Amino acid sequence: MKTHALEMMLATLMVTCGITLMWPGDTFLLPHYAVMKRWINEPWGGFALLIIGLVRWWAILRSEQNRNAPIWRLVGCCIGSGYWLSLVFAIVIEVLIERTHPDGLGPPLLLAVAATAFVFEIFAGLRGGTDLFAQDSFRWREKAWLRARE
Repeated sequence: MKTHALEMMLATLMVTCGITLMWPGDTFLLPHYAVMKRWINEPWGGFALLIIGLVRWWAILRSEQNRNAPIWRLVGCCIGSGYWLSLVFAIVIEVLIERTHPDGLGPPLLLAVAATAFVFEIFAGLRGGTDLFAQDSFRWREKAWLRARE
């Protein structure tokens, strides 16, 4: 099996974020998470992140045996990059535009983590896309070969 370490780490990050949000108690009560409370509900958001992360793990582990798994890997990367990018936008809007962040404090560390995860998701998506075409997941080469044979 090829190493898909970056995708595995991103899937694990989604699973752990999902478990943390589903944990009893109000995670978003902390002031630096107030921005997240606007656009994600803790239990449902946590459940969605958990399921997406687990499906990504399944797709990574099945990608060598299953021709369609790279499609799921690519879908997971798209969803993941959308999640991290929306988090970056939410933090930027909160801190820079609305100025609700306390004076004297810099941007939250969560901004750096989300921005980095977004870049890594893009890179993982590109890698998943190359695997998708290498394994002919859409069967374009197979269909072209059959048309040429007719």
